[in-house]
Amino acid sequence: MELHPYLQQKDFVEWQKSKGIHMMQFSPLANQNNFYRDIHWATGKAETARLTDEPVLKEIGKKHGKSAAQVALAWGLANGRSVIPKSVIDGQIRENLESDFPLDQEDMDRIATLDRKLRFNDPSSAYEWNLYSDLESAWSNAT
Repeated sequence: MELHPYLQQKDFVEWQKSKGIHMMQFSPLANQNNFYRDIHWATGKAETARLTDEPVLKEIGKKHGKSAAQVALAWGLANGRSVIPKSVIDGQIRENLESDFPLDQEDMDRIATLDRKLRFNDPSSAYEWNLYSDLESAWSNAT
């Protein structure tokens, strides 16, 4: 399921845990492409920061000697989930594999504040059906 610090889906995650379902995070780094982020009509710039540019994740990363991407992946692992970041770039693949480091409670609390309910992978318009109407999403109630 799509799950990252910008879309934490706490209620759905708790429901899945209560059913003994192990979660695998799809798009654990959100989506890094401008195409998937809101582009302001006047400036032509994305209004949502890339997750890897998120100051909170960068600060936590600096504390641990890691990148913001590694912090986002460590957050998923710390919550007992599998994370499947996508990359074809050797350096990024190596970096992703070095994301199994502990985050302390302060780190986890700070990451919890980043939940913006931003879903980047939503095929609802293609299917002409709101697939996520009963899940947490900034766009769920917009249609």
